[in-house]
Amino acid sequence: MITNFLLLLLLLALTVPPYWWLPAGWVRARLSLVIVTSCLLLWILSPVILAVVAVYGVVIVLFSLARRLGASPNAVRLASWTVFVPLFGFERIPPDWLASGLLGESALSAPAIVAFALLGVSYTAIRSFILIREGLEGRPPSPLEAFAGLVFFGSFVAGPIAGSKPWQSAAPNLTEDAVIMALARIGWGGAMFLVIKPLVMDFDIAAWLGIDPNGTSAAWALVYQRFAVLYIDFSGYSSVAIGCGLLFGVRLPENFNWPVRARSIQEFWQRWHMSLGAFIGTYLFRPMVRQTGRPALAIFVAFTAIGLWHHTTWPYLVWGIGHGAALALNMVVRRHGTFDAVPDSLRGAIGWLLTMTYVSLLSSIANAPEADEVLPMLIQLSPF
Repeated sequence: MITNFLLLLLLLALTVPPYWWLPAGWVRARLSLVIVTSCLLLWILSPVILAVVAVYGVVIVLFSLARRLGASPNAVRLASWTVFVPLFGFERIPPDWLASGLLGESALSAPAIVAFALLGVSYTAIRSFILIREGLEGRPPSPLEAFAGLVFFGSFVAGPIAGSKPWQSAAPNLTEDAVIMALARIGWGGAMFLVIKPLVMDFDIAAWLGIDPNGTSAAWALVYQRFAVLYIDFSGYSSVAIGCGLLFGVRLPENFNWPVRARSIQEFWQRWHMSLGAFIGTYLFRPMVRQTGRPALAIFVAFTAIGLWHHTTWPYLVWGIGHGAALALNMVVRRHGTFDAVPDSLRGAIGWLLTMTYVSLLSSIANAPEADEVLPMLIQLSPF
């Protein structure tokens, strides 16, 4: 991980100065530099992952040509969903081959690397979908803007999810404030996943609490601990990505806004992985509401689909169904004002505890190293 972070810093040092040395009017040259550098990094990681991205790039071009040749917008919208079909094919590939092919042979020694590799392909699919849809709205992106959005090395692995729009509105000059903010975001993000994450992950919470390490209380403590590690790691990567974007005059969307403060499942998704939440709202939830007129059903179906987008396994299906069902129930409860008689402070405290417990449990189920480890974990969590 340290090696990858140093490689990222090296790429920034080699790319940012020539990017800004180019005249402000040389937009194509600047975008080409970003694309070439990003592809070089992907090739270093693995030629296979670069090939996957190249295939998606060709698909984006074909959709653009189809639109120019007179294909109807509705046909393009419907066909754009096919970019997710290959994800089901990747699930059929032997995991070891997939992980080593995407990230190199050395990646096999890292924990949960297969899930990481699959998620990288999933992000490529979702970016491709957004870029295709952007071709139907407002000013269609140029090919270079689209490819910069697809492969930008700063946000490729963990997001935030964005199409070409940040590159369409890139600042022509680098300001001192942007540099200070960028370095702060990169430094803080690196500290989160290089320093804070290992400290939290290796902390012996059972010993600190003085409880039986094999008991139910320790099992629940581990559930919270694993979620804290995920949050620290993911938000750290997102912070680094945003900082990288700022160094190129690009403002990527924020991905986290203190989700550990959420007092309801709805508020949690307004604070957690916000770029994914924006995608769900724009392309899944609101279109289904317009078609069905049933928001609770729409949110349930949308999150079930997002669970399978993460990984087509039954633990992630449970994750999607769990979040979708909770959000649907939250809509019903809010509409009927069921708990309005409860004091705000008490309702907030109970809501916070239930929300953090629920999302931590679903996260532990989805991110279990092996699917057959989920049931023993749930049995250990049970007080009976």
